[in-house]
Amino acid sequence: MGTMIITSLMHDLFDVLYISAIDSYLKDCYSESVLSFTSSLERLYEYFVKVSLLA
Repeated sequence: MGTMIITSLMHDLFDVLYISAIDSYLKDCYSESVLSFTSSLERLYEYFVKVSLLA
């Protein structure tokens, strides 16, 4: 019959917040965009620290 393969695309939280910020900016919601960008940057810093400590 064959083999069924299930794949998924995983996004980290900073990536989702960054996409949300871009979307907000394009919809002219600048305050929401700035908040999403800063949250994304903070999550990216946290991710970098976690990866750095594991290496």
